Amino acid sequence: IDQTDSLDSQAAQIGAARNEPGLDARSMLLSQLDSLRALSAELLHHGGCISPRVEIQLKGHSSCQPFAFLDLVGACTVLSHIDLGSCNLRDSGAACLATAVINNRTVRAVDVSCNNLTGACCVELSRCIDSSSITSFDISTNQLGDIGVQVLANGIARSRTLDTLSLSRNGVGRAGAFAIAGAIVTSQS
Repeated sequence: IDQTDSLDSQAAQIGAARNEPGLDARSMLLSQLDSLRALSAELLHHGGCISPRVEIQLKGHSSCQPFAFLDLVGACTVLSHIDLGSCNLRDSGAACLATAVINNRTVRAVDVSCNNLTGACCVELSRCIDSSSITSFDISTNQLGDIGVQVLANGIARSRTLDTLSLSRNGVGRAGAFAIAGAIVTSQS
């Protein structure tokens, strides 16, 4: 049985209507995770097989306070996708997310596109790519520049799981492109 549970912007919208966006969205996520754990335990008890997947999708809701979810990411054993595109994370939010993803071995896809990220967060993101199980990473439409992408290339070169990377619209020039190309060659060898 493949159980998919998608927590999207509805949780943030409900929380915003109650004037407690972070608290209500977090409570809803915890409730969803508890339900999945209970379902998983029941199916395993009866000899069934379950492969739960939880997605956090807050794309385009800069007022949803995605930081409320980041402390849950490391402890959630059924989380596979995190979509925080256009949530205005900025560099400090990306650094927090990177640490949370490193502590979670089930996350496979991360989208932090359109978040006003700069090269300043690339050390943490590089460590995240290198030290996690991520297979897909979308960091498009930010402001990483050549220096940021060169730092990011270090993690890409060491990653054994990353197979999809989106870096478009980041102000990457020749030096950054060469760094990424070299990292890809290194990671495949």
